[in-house]
Amino acid sequence: MYQHFIKRLFDIIVSAVALVILAIPFAVVAILIKLDSKGPAFFPSTENG
Repeated sequence: MYQHFIKRLFDIIVSAVALVILAIPFAVVAILIKLDSKGPAFFPSTENG
C-alpha cells in the first residue's frame, strides 16, 4: 500500500526537480531565439475550425 504512495511521491519530486533544472536552458534558448529573429520565441496555435 505504501509502495504506491512512495513511488508517486518520488515521481512528483523527480519531475519537479527536472522542470526546475530544464527551465534554465529553455529560457536561454528562448532568449537566443528572440535576439536572433524578429518574431516571437513561442508561436501561438492558429487553428480555426
